[in-house]
Amino acid sequence: MARPADHADYGARTLQVDPPCSGRDVWELQIKLIGWGSGSDNDGIGGMYEPMKVTGTFDLRTRHAVMRFQKAVRLKVTGIVDSSTFQALDREAALYPVFIHQMKCPCVTGANDGPIFCRCNDHPSAGKCTGFGKARFGGKFLLDGKKLADGTNIASETLDLYDMQEYPGMDKAVAWAVRGLMRRANVTRIGVASAYRCWEDNYHHNDDIRWHHRKLTFHFGKAIEFFWDLDGKCVERGADPTKNSCVDCIGIRQIALDKCGYQLRWHEPDRVSVSEGTTTARQPRTPFAVHVDTVRRHDRQADDFVTTFFDSVQPLSSGKTGFSFPVNLGEGIDPQSATSETFFSNIEKGHGGWYPLGLSRILHGGVHLNVSTGDEVHAIADGQVIGFRTGEAEDAKPFGSRNFVLLEHLFGTKKYYSLYYHLAADVDPAHSARWLKLVNLRAKKHVEASAPCPYFITKNVPDANGVNKPRLKAREQAGLAPGEMAEVTSANIAANSLDDQAPAGFTLAKLADPADSWVVTTLDGKDLGKVVDPDATLQSKVTNHTPAGLATPIRVFGGEVIGKVGKAATDANAKKLRTFVHVEIFSGESMMPGDGWTQVELADATSMVDRKALVDKLVAKNLIASPPDKVLLEEDVTTTHTDTFQEALRAAVLKMPSAWSVDWKAALASPDCLKFMDTSGVGDAFNDYRWWDDLKADKADLPASTTVFHYHPIGAILAMIQG
Repeated sequence: MARPADHADYGARTLQVDPPCSGRDVWELQIKLIGWGSGSDNDGIGGMYEPMKVTGTFDLRTRHAVMRFQKAVRLKVTGIVDSSTFQALDREAALYPVFIHQMKCPCVTGANDGPIFCRCNDHPSAGKCTGFGKARFGGKFLLDGKKLADGTNIASETLDLYDMQEYPGMDKAVAWAVRGLMRRANVTRIGVASAYRCWEDNYHHNDDIRWHHRKLTFHFGKAIEFFWDLDGKCVERGADPTKNSCVDCIGIRQIALDKCGYQLRWHEPDRVSVSEGTTTARQPRTPFAVHVDTVRRHDRQADDFVTTFFDSVQPLSSGKTGFSFPVNLGEGIDPQSATSETFFSNIEKGHGGWYPLGLSRILHGGVHLNVSTGDEVHAIADGQVIGFRTGEAEDAKPFGSRNFVLLEHLFGTKKYYSLYYHLAADVDPAHSARWLKLVNLRAKKHVEASAPCPYFITKNVPDANGVNKPRLKAREQAGLAPGEMAEVTSANIAANSLDDQAPAGFTLAKLADPADSWVVTTLDGKDLGKVVDPDATLQSKVTNHTPAGLATPIRVFGGEVIGKVGKAATDANAKKLRTFVHVEIFSGESMMPGDGWTQVELADATSMVDRKALVDKLVAKNLIASPPDKVLLEEDVTTTHTDTFQEALRAAVLKMPSAWSVDWKAALASPDCLKFMDTSGVGDAFNDYRWWDDLKADKADLPASTTVFHYHPIGAILAMIQG
């Protein structure tokens, strides 16, 4: 089948069998999972002899491949591709690197210089390539113009095995086939014995009998031959026919057949193949390397052939898939298994009022989830940290902890934000949230990965004359996934200053840990990461516990722990609220899909705190019943309302100024309904909790206007899951 065009945004949705999923994103996923089928050994999952095939439809075969991968990388085995699974797949390219620059045709090394000694004198379009062919013989097949001995015309035979075309790079599926085999065979580092071989290379290789040139078509971007590049492994890397086949290659090849579901030779279409490896097997054979190819893979597109490591690992997850409830109320945090009514009830029967009115009976743009001090708080979706306050003593101010985290997310193409307030100080570096460790890392020189960034070491290797030369080798199973960081002690340096055989367009930075290791920042001229100098201003804000905005955000994933619940407030009245985390979802433009949402607009901060006017608005929108004298008492917002009003309130959208930008002293002084009380002290205390202007000054990506749309967090999560 042809590659689908729809759902091209890889990582923008959860992929699973039910509801059915098909599209370009599934196609790309299946390429990355091409090594996770099964042969005679299915890892206890799915059926035996269930090779992975690239179809664009998420079927049971794909689900089983996902489950095998999840089991191998110690994720929860669900068969569902969520944010953690997308992230783990992105990391594989750093842990099991397959480098495209090592796969260029021997033409680039001078191996095909000199005359062609083939006696057939039939060498059309001769000439060296620059690494990945010269696009020769498109649409041509080896049997063109051929007939069998009985005169049968076989010129129309266009079997993929006979395809003469030089493709413009390496099929990224063959790179993923090798990567999956490396993980499953526990091969921690490979060396490439052979990969791309153009027609010029064929012309320079003759058989031993007739001195006619080789006509093998497998290596025009579809095959990799590799060995286990580790001391004591694959020690016989030659091709001496008097020696036995490499025992390590035999073992790897067997795992390719038994576990990955690859086929021996090329009988079945749309399957990965391995060649035979004994010295007596019929040609083509590979006794002293492992030959893996995708010659029989169909429906490739031009952009499936790549010339750089960066392109070979694309697409990377866009980070839009994972949704989570913000706390665990006893049933977990997965919205597809935890009961949403438990969360609604916790909020509506708690001590802080119900959305959108707090205990004070003024508009409240978020909810209080009533939990215990120290409980973990989770990101509600994949996103990025754009602001925070951390490390301040939780009793520094009377109305509870001022520590918070602000995340930015995408729903389709629209940005929205989630806020988590009243968090614990989180001062223990060993146990702090991952994003906070990365914030602290920004106080040092570091690398920020935008793509998989393998680690390297240097190792002395004898050259042809027996002289040891330093050579860069991938450090075994070590590297950065996109969004991760590592401390470095150097700026970028050219790789060929460490290894004189390293190609141009290859730079690294020296890691602080592990010792004597380097992280790649540029490869094949493509940026994989960048070296960033220490940010003294950011560190000052962390040390002084002031609100900080991040112009360069830090990526987080749905369900990831981003903090813990802080202690209860010390103010006598605020103590009624007990311990909770304030969670808020807002956006700069309206984003909720479908009908059933009721919008309430408030022009300014004064209208947010005018209790009588608020009651009128909510009654007019049929969100609450009219209370006696149109006045809500404290007990009214701690009482469960009828199901009708509960449902309506959960779908209320508040368009109003953000509470974190408001001058509360001025706002509370205005309404007539509050004239009976001295609000100046309360206003000053509320103002101490603001952060909007601080984050804006730090170039955090906040909405242009402080008037934003607020949503019930639980209702919004459910709506976004349903799309």
